Amino acid sequence: MAVANVEQYYSVVGILELMPETLKVLESFVPFYYNGVTQVYEDQFKKTRRNQNLSKPRVREDIKEMVSKNISLEIKFYEFCKQRLYKQLLLVI
Repeated sequence: MAVANVEQYYSVVGILELMPETLKVLESFVPFYYNGVTQVYEDQFKKTRRNQNLSKPRVREDIKEMVSKNISLEIKFYEFCKQRLYKQLLLVI
């Protein structure tokens, strides 16, 4: 149902870890609101590098597997959204 809703109601669904790609797609698909946002983001990103965790602890593989099994539908939805964003990006570049 979530996939159908995205396809029907959302022109773009962004992925936070793919922010530059998301902004390029938004700028192309919804230019009235997002014209120039890519440049603004790049200018701001160059100035600051906040919220970086340089000391991430390792997560055991068995824990990763357990979490993956418990949220498998959410992972599939995330992968769908990511793939959709990449397809849209191909139309932009």
